[in-house]
Amino acid sequence: MGQMGQGGNPKAGRRAGAPAKGEPEVRQQTLQRRAELTAMADGAGHLSVHELAAAMGVSPSTIRRDLRALQKEGQLLRVYGGAFALGQSELSWREKAKSQAGAKQVIAKAAAKLAPDSGAVFLDSGTTTAALGALLGRNRNLTIVTTGLSTLLAVTDGAA
Repeated sequence: MGQMGQGGNPKAGRRAGAPAKGEPEVRQQTLQRRAELTAMADGAGHLSVHELAAAMGVSPSTIRRDLRALQKEGQLLRVYGGAFALGQSELSWREKAKSQAGAKQVIAKAAAKLAPDSGAVFLDSGTTTAALGALLGRNRNLTIVTTGLSTLLAVTDGAA
């Protein structure tokens, strides 16, 4: 049985504007926040619960409820710690390589200084490791092992 407020009024115990349990009514503020979340997902791809909570000035629990509701509506895909925009295609390798290319070169140069002059190193796949592979591939005394085709090509071509 629901809580009774003053004078037997069942709504008197609730805060103003809060829908009764089971009511489908959603406040305008909630709808606006959810529209912003959808737009942010479309622009950023991945949304983090804690970053969104801080940015929107609400609790992580509120964001989680919003993300669950948006997933039910088919607006996004809920994952641990956040959500992804639906239909969000992953960037191609070339697009990833161009994105932050300067930073990737700085990282690759710094990592290349740490690599031995001879011996073996393992490089994972990825655009930053491909940039490193291009630099390390110039050293003929170094054996480079990789599972990434793009890294292998960068090592042999000397260009990422």
